[in-house]
Amino acid sequence: MQLQGDLFPVGKDRRRLIRYQAAVYNGNGQNRKDNNSKKDWMGNIQVQPIKDLYIGLFGWTGTFTGENGVSVKRNRWALSAIYEHDGWSARAEYAHHNGRNANDFDVATQTWSDGPWEADGWYALVGVPITDWLKIYGRYDVYRKDATWNTTRSIYGICPNFQLHRNLCFQVQYNYIHDRTAVDRNIHEVWAQTYVRF
Repeated sequence: MQLQGDLFPVGKDRRRLIRYQAAVYNGNGQNRKDNNSKKDWMGNIQVQPIKDLYIGLFGWTGTFTGENGVSVKRNRWALSAIYEHDGWSARAEYAHHNGRNANDFDVATQTWSDGPWEADGWYALVGVPITDWLKIYGRYDVYRKDATWNTTRSIYGICPNFQLHRNLCFQVQYNYIHDRTAVDRNIHEVWAQTYVRF
């Protein structure tokens, strides 16, 4: 169940000052039946201090039950900012998680093999319109498995987006990945994708 809406028109442009979402979910993921009596609670509130700029706070608390019947708490929160105007894009987000992994519990010995643990991550993205049909995105993305610098995986990416027709788009993305947890710490990737709408 979810409630959402926009509140309080302000300024000459009558933009909505507040955007909100509040929801209750079964918490066990997509295409899976609910296997416990607890629900996940999520909420998001965004403020639009100037036109097209949204600053938001997200929160999530709930319980996940694994295949082994063990239930664990999940608590997550995030701060974000989004600006989209005249074809320009700028986005940034920081997210934090703490809890346990249900699979880390040994039912036979009644002990945990890991955790409780924390993880966090953040990204920053800028999109620059070059022409009517070309927009280039740059992105910096970080995930830290244990919320420490020793578990950092960083991605530096650049992605030209070719809008050749309103129903045809083509993207090429280059990523440089630096992963402090991997044997081969430096990886180069090239991705390509297209979509056709009809």
